[in-house]
Amino acid sequence: MNLIAFFLFGLLHFAIRIVYVFLWAFFGWFIGLFFGDAFLAIAAQLGLENITMWQIGAVFGFLSTFFTAPFKVTWDANKFLQKQQPNQPQNGRYIDPHYGVN
Repeated sequence: MNLIAFFLFGLLHFAIRIVYVFLWAFFGWFIGLFFGDAFLAIAAQLGLENITMWQIGAVFGFLSTFFTAPFKVTWDANKFLQKQQPNQPQNGRYIDPHYGVN
C-alpha cells in the first residue's frame, strides 16, 4: 500500500511540474506579444539566438518548480520578543513573572 501511495505521489508531483511548464510557456508567449523584441534582444546579447518567448517561459516554468517552498513558514517577531523578554513595561509598569505587577 505504501508503495502505491509513493508512486501516486510521484506521478502527481511530475504532473504539477508539467502544468507549471505549460502555464509559464503561455505566459511567456503572452508577454512576448507586447515586449517580445526587448526580451529577445537581451537574450541575443546573452548568446541565446533562435529562441522564442514561449520557450523562455517554459524554461522559467521548469526552473521555478524547483525553487518553490513546499510549505510556508511564518514568524511573528512580536510574539518571539515577548517570550524572550517578559519584563517589558506595559502602561508604565513592569510585569514580574514571579511577583506580578510592580
